[in-house]
Amino acid sequence: MKLFGLQITKAEKRSLENPRKSITGGALDSLFADSGVSVNEQTALSFSAVWAAVRVLSESVASLPLMIYERTPDGGRKPATGHPLYAVLHDEPNDYMTSFVLRETLMAHCSTWGNAYAFVEYNRQGRPQRILPLMPDRTTPKMVEGVQVYETEIDGKQVVLDAHDVLHISGLGFDGLKGYSPIRMQAGAIGLGMAATDFGAKFFSNGATPSGILAHPEKLSKEAADRLRSEWTRLYSGNSNAHKTAVLQEGMTYQQIGLPPGDAQFIESRKLSVTDVARIFRVPPHLLGDLERSTFSNIEHQSIEFITHSLRPWLVRWEQELNRKLLMPSEKGKYFIEHKIDALLRGDTNSRFTSYATARQWGWLSINDIRRLENLSPIPEGDDYLQPLNMAPAGQTEEPDQSVRSHLKALQRAACERLAASEAAAISRAQSKENFDEWATEYFEKQTTRIAKDLQLSVETVRAANTQAAEQLRSLPETQWELWRSQQLEVITDEH
Repeated sequence: MKLFGLQITKAEKRSLENPRKSITGGALDSLFADSGVSVNEQTALSFSAVWAAVRVLSESVASLPLMIYERTPDGGRKPATGHPLYAVLHDEPNDYMTSFVLRETLMAHCSTWGNAYAFVEYNRQGRPQRILPLMPDRTTPKMVEGVQVYETEIDGKQVVLDAHDVLHISGLGFDGLKGYSPIRMQAGAIGLGMAATDFGAKFFSNGATPSGILAHPEKLSKEAADRLRSEWTRLYSGNSNAHKTAVLQEGMTYQQIGLPPGDAQFIESRKLSVTDVARIFRVPPHLLGDLERSTFSNIEHQSIEFITHSLRPWLVRWEQELNRKLLMPSEKGKYFIEHKIDALLRGDTNSRFTSYATARQWGWLSINDIRRLENLSPIPEGDDYLQPLNMAPAGQTEEPDQSVRSHLKALQRAACERLAASEAAAISRAQSKENFDEWATEYFEKQTTRIAKDLQLSVETVRAANTQAAEQLRSLPETQWELWRSQQLEVITDEH
């Protein structure tokens, strides 16, 4: 027998108790909650709160990019886009599903059945080439002679698969083999919500009119009573007949015996049911449409808690199972599979740009790093990292960095520019003098001394860049550094 094009031989040799027996007996069995409602993994989805919870978990996990990374020698990592498994995980796991659809389906199985199963098809080199979902109601893990196997039903036939060939994402469970179904474990709470929904539907189908008694002063025959009941229902039941004025004849009276929905706390019970579902699936109520306790200030924190406490445990389950089953033994440690959750933690534009500015200023992100996070193309010379001028490793005594040296050289350049400007202005003013030659001789004798003094100050300052004094200058806070620099420029320009 073949499964997805593969011949199953090794597993068929194992003997299981009653291997032809259907796991579910051929039908989806149900639990009847105390509310009298039939609850199972399918009927529970008719309750809007359960549908919303399953959907938000499934779509959130499926929307995250699933990446395979390669560890680099410097301890970093880079996307392994050339790895054969990259396309299977990120784009197309099989011939008829995208990566999103497969993971959404499997996560929906986890949310309802507590388990998700998928068959892994390997090529001749032992690498996964296709991943296909298995039905959770027809698949179960078992231990046979100390070996874990999976029994499943395909095309009406029982098949036993090796554990290595099955991806199994399981929720909370006590035997380490299979997770519990949250729907069945919490059938009472979910059934109460389903019963409230059913009550509301029937209540409004009767025109929002509670049951009552029509009292007639005379004794009526069975035919007359049936005719009266039928006529009353036809005239006053249903939404189209709501708020019609009833006309009572022959001394009849109407006595209401049902409780109004306010007295029965109908609305409150429905709200409580949504809260129960949010608690069961550990999803913030605002993601299920309940905004009663959500405010502008706390809804962002609730979303972060959803990522941390709701999604993260499921993502760890996924990643550990994928790394365990899909990577070859020789690849483990060099490659690893992980979700990218940055998209869910990006925040608004102002928050992102503020964090980028801090990261850029303190040197752990370059311009191109930031542009990649914003899906922008890199720019030339955008891979440089900044280092704050007033920060240096403790105990460093090496040569100062280029930024310090450039600041000090600026002092020498400024001194030369100011000396040249002063000299040009003095010559321009003296050109009209008759004794210009005598003035020039006297001026340049003094100017030579002045130039030597001013340039010596800047030269000594530049030379200090290679001494401990320059290290002390660099360790100054930036405001003090600017003050010191301005003081030096004032010294240079005092006489000019």
